[in-house]
Amino acid sequence: MLQTLARGAALNAEGNFRAALTLVQPLLDSSSEKGDRAIAGVAWDIRGLALQSLGRPDEARRSYESALSILRSMPDQKIQYANALDNLGSLEAENGQISESKALRLKAREVYRSAGD
Repeated sequence: MLQTLARGAALNAEGNFRAALTLVQPLLDSSSEKGDRAIAGVAWDIRGLALQSLGRPDEARRSYESALSILRSMPDQKIQYANALDNLGSLEAENGQISESKALRLKAREVYRSAGD
């Protein structure tokens, strides 16, 4: 599953957003059944980034919010939580919500620092 997440993130970085969506969707469908919440949280974030890049901001927002709700309560996933905060912040900036973007990104920076990153 970790290899799938890494490949999904790489596909997003390469601009292959539809392929990233297709790759991570099965993780979202099966992770909740298997109880692997960390995998699901990261998959939601990857999904959000792909949807944002495809111009589907409402779906991206819901994906980021799902990622945040999962990762927020997992101390060992601080970096992933900060990534999701930062990604939601970028979506807010794209939508002209500058103060919301700034607040999210400052929170992400705080979480990164607390994780030693």
